[in-house]
Amino acid sequence: MPDLPPRDKGSSFEQIPPVSLNADGSRSNHPNATPSLLMGLLSVVFCCIPFGPIAWIGANKALREIDANPTVWTGRGIATAGKAIGIVMTSLWVLFWLTFVVLNVVELARGLRAW
Repeated sequence: MPDLPPRDKGSSFEQIPPVSLNADGSRSNHPNATPSLLMGLLSVVFCCIPFGPIAWIGANKALREIDANPTVWTGRGIATAGKAIGIVMTSLWVLFWLTFVVLNVVELARGLRAW
């Protein structure tokens, strides 16, 4: 690995060393790609929260980093699947709770009218 230039004391950012490839020279999956897919699948099994938003956020981070350095990272399809499942399950969770609140408000209004 090449030596990094000395860090400027006044610099507002950290030097990030380059990521090395696998021993055979192949690229590796992004470390957030598979966990985001797993969180998405867990959100299906355990009804969305907290796994849906975690999958969505983790997949967004993975996709940004894969796009920034495609020569090092793979796993775009895995991260995209995790993001899609996370979005769908989070949306269903929000829709469920909005429906629950609206129906309860309507029922409460009916109950108050009967008085």
